[in-house]
Amino acid sequence: MLKRILTQAISRKPKRRSPNQFRAKKGQQLLSSEDRQRKISHLRLLYSDLATNIWEQDYLYALEQFAELAQEITTKGIDEHTKPPSFIDHTLQMLILNAKDTPRSKEHHSLENSTIASDRRKFGVFTILLASNMQEIISGVEVSFQKKTGRFQQWHPWHGAMPLGTLYTFQHKQHLSNHKTPELLNQAAIIPILPYLIRGNSTVWLFEDHALLNQLFDCLKQKANPKDYSNPTMLLHEEVMDSLRELIHKNALITNRPGADIWVTEEETWVLSKTAIETARTQLAIEGLQCAPINVAKIFKSLRANHLIIENPEGGSVWTAKVTHHATKWQQKQTFLRIKNDIIDPPISENIFDGNIVPIDRSGNPITTCIRHEHLI
Repeated sequence: MLKRILTQAISRKPKRRSPNQFRAKKGQQLLSSEDRQRKISHLRLLYSDLATNIWEQDYLYALEQFAELAQEITTKGIDEHTKPPSFIDHTLQMLILNAKDTPRSKEHHSLENSTIASDRRKFGVFTILLASNMQEIISGVEVSFQKKTGRFQQWHPWHGAMPLGTLYTFQHKQHLSNHKTPELLNQAAIIPILPYLIRGNSTVWLFEDHALLNQLFDCLKQKANPKDYSNPTMLLHEEVMDSLRELIHKNALITNRPGADIWVTEEETWVLSKTAIETARTQLAIEGLQCAPINVAKIFKSLRANHLIIENPEGGSVWTAKVTHHATKWQQKQTFLRIKNDIIDPPISENIFDGNIVPIDRSGNPITTCIRHEHLI
């Protein structure tokens, strides 16, 4: 009897958490990865006009609080081949792009004592951006955390951060046919998020400017510019394409080698869909401050409608293709946006693409005849 009990105890394996379960962490820990620290350092440079204590006590504090709310919840992927980024990574990139378009103040000001409207606006936009990025989690993601009893309970961002160390799971909800209800819920739910992002004294300072708050909240409700609301795709497709061009011309994207973001042939540029999606998302986030209510799917539709990308055989935007790099014998199936070079205007490079790009269908069969590319681009 004793031998059987000991044998069972030794052979009993510890419980492992499911791959889709995560453990809640502090915001500071979530932001400690090398990639996220690099983005935060970049963001700090863009806000270099702020005194160090203001940056750390208010801006960095808001980032850490946001991270503790968002945890490692991911955005919704556009297809099964593309790994979606987390809300933290998406938000950091969005803040960087927005800060590039924000005029800098030449003086240092205290958030508690300053009466300059531009300082309030800068911090107001920063925190509203963070809060508004919780919209998709609020209406589009179902999150549950494990209580001490072992049962899972649904979590909402306005309840505050999940208990540290607890297990949590999340899944994206199916799109509803009527989008008005979740949008209204989003707008109402964003306001309770703000106290979690702003320290007490700074909250008093920010909320003294009622006109600014009304303007920011009106923008969130998509009432500030009815013209943009009635025609949200106007010029936005060009903004996204310009962003892609800028990334390519600044050599910010790996080109024509294993693990590349883009593959440039003699006539076309194949942009990895994840890269294109994130460029579109960040651009949408910036446009969101100007109340352009639009999503990535609509952006891609607009790109097709304006003949900026090549339509796939099913009438969609994203191509699946098998890339082969002969020099390294590297081969990978990936998803792309396909753009003519006279539109994207890739710079001349010494990288030679010695390989094949073969578009394939859902069954993995080639759609067109394989074309070999051995051109200096």
